[in-house]
Amino acid sequence: MIAETARLLRAERQKSRGTRIPLLVALGPLGVLLLELFNFQLRYDWLFRPEFNPWDVIFENVLALMIPALLLGITLLCSLLLGLEHGGRMWKQLLALPISRPGLYLAKGLRIAGLLFLAATLTGLGALGLGLWYGFGDIPWTELLHFTYGPFAAALPVLALQLFASSVFSNQALPIALGVLGCVFSTATMLPNALPWLWPLHAYATNFTAYSLAGVGVGLFGLLLGAWLFSRREAK
Repeated sequence: MIAETARLLRAERQKSRGTRIPLLVALGPLGVLLLELFNFQLRYDWLFRPEFNPWDVIFENVLALMIPALLLGITLLCSLLLGLEHGGRMWKQLLALPISRPGLYLAKGLRIAGLLFLAATLTGLGALGLGLWYGFGDIPWTELLHFTYGPFAAALPVLALQLFASSVFSNQALPIALGVLGCVFSTATMLPNALPWLWPLHAYATNFTAYSLAGVGVGLFGLLLGAWLFSRREAK
């Protein structure tokens, strides 16, 4: 199934080339970084006071926008990629083909994960660029890696949930509403830490290793479970 999933993944990349999905992936990090650049220019003396670590200021401020953008990006990508099949009523034809249903589902999940990894990388490079632009030295490489990839890894359970919801409902209003609600709760620290929408924040602010590993483990389990359930569905 691995070889077929890889082939289907290549097909997914080809399918999305004619869409605005790559543009969406680029605009998300760009929008976050431009907003923070404006914020820094406007409040530089207040934010970058001598008693604060300037890199911490950059990471924490960018993170405040990056996490909701990441979760909203997951929601939109799942809805767009699965909506292509729902909108064209392609599921019946796809599921009638002699291809692995779990492989088809996993290919879509891996495609979205790859796009999010790219967006996370662009955001990390942009935050590094902001620090260098302002002349901050002594780059904290470990903290930069935690900032860049911790929230991404911790958000994989949300990806698994949104992918399954978007595959089940032909009307994408409910999956989108679920994703938007998750964005609202993503920085609400008074909620239980067990909620996966809070894990991206905790992966940077609390415990990178625990929440990143939990995100990868639960996310992978969720994708495999979703692939199994998808393989048992009836074509519509």
